[in-house]
Amino acid sequence: MGQTQTTKSKIRIETAFDLSYLQSGDRNVDLKQISQRRGLSKTKWFPECIEYASDERRLYVLASDHVISITRSGQSAYASVMRTNLRDIRGMALSPCSRMLYLVNSPKRKIFILSVVTNFEKEKPKNIFFSHFLPSVRVPVDIAFARSETNILNDSFALVTCYKSNRVVRLDREMRETRVYELAKDFEKPTGICVAPGSRFALIGSGKENGKKICWLDLITGESFTLFHERFSQPEGRPLISPASTFAIVPNAKTNIIEYIRIDPDKRSVHILESISCKSLRSPLNGTFAVGSKKNSLVAFIPSESCDRVIRLKSMINEPYDLNARRRRIILEFAIVLERHHVCKREVLVHILNFSPRIGLCQNMSSDSEENTTTTSMNSSTTSPTAFLRKAIAKLSPRSLLRRRRKNFS
Repeated sequence: MGQTQTTKSKIRIETAFDLSYLQSGDRNVDLKQISQRRGLSKTKWFPECIEYASDERRLYVLASDHVISITRSGQSAYASVMRTNLRDIRGMALSPCSRMLYLVNSPKRKIFILSVVTNFEKEKPKNIFFSHFLPSVRVPVDIAFARSETNILNDSFALVTCYKSNRVVRLDREMRETRVYELAKDFEKPTGICVAPGSRFALIGSGKENGKKICWLDLITGESFTLFHERFSQPEGRPLISPASTFAIVPNAKTNIIEYIRIDPDKRSVHILESISCKSLRSPLNGTFAVGSKKNSLVAFIPSESCDRVIRLKSMINEPYDLNARRRRIILEFAIVLERHHVCKREVLVHILNFSPRIGLCQNMSSDSEENTTTTSMNSSTTSPTAFLRKAIAKLSPRSLLRRRRKNFS
């Protein structure tokens, strides 16, 4: 592994799966044994996109016009290959129910839906597709599913990036267009997209030649702005957001380096924590986060397009990301309940909801910054979320609650 920093690496990178010796007709083949095949020529797969099914611990790899299903069983990993008979498939997303794969066909401007059960769980796969035409989308590239803050399946929606029109289109579960987001004027050629947990914002990569920007999109207000850094080099893959929104991973297609970053949305700046690379990492594109074998461990899978490999990144940071996610949700639910019972002012609730996309991903979430921002005005945009919530909850002291109750019931 090559590093650009002298400090101890916080992310370990390794080759997870070599797809070179897979054949188009393989079903349930042990990936550790395919390298022993004799007399078989290597196949160029060019993997572009990976999705992870958490309930089955299964990976889906989009490679050219094939979809490869990788399932772990003990120490072995088994792969099944299915031909889609579609050309120019650029993006892929797994539905929230983990039963359907949504494939993006750029030339035809369509979304094709593939049943996972029909094609991978039965002995004889059937290429059954349902397609949806996207009228206002020019050259769709990638698709990502998102859920509302309440995590209800019916509230899920999809986002599709438009390469030529510089837009992101929001689709409902029936693939009907419900909203169009215009991206920042200084941002070009949107490609990979990743939605943050809670569906408050998204990060978008750029396919511009030697580009050095990614885009932040607020899914509530529709506001978008670019995030520039000199180390970015055509970051056209998905900027992966961690489950706790504490950091993001940006793959650079030109330099073959993955940037481990933290974002301050108030200052609209990017801080690179680490730059990592390895020999097997070439043309990294649309990856995904997954749960590791150990409790609270976090791994990421990135497709290495030129090497026909799946790269595995393991975070060495021991952070309870599931606890942080639950904490954010509890804060929001608590504020909503207080507002409904006329205990919390509606302005306070609005401020909490506005700060929700920044909780976790903002740099000034540390304890040191909290002490420094307690004197800042509540309406200031530079106030840290934690300091603001502390001041907001302080207004709900027992005396304040008693005065509000007397006023409401008088």
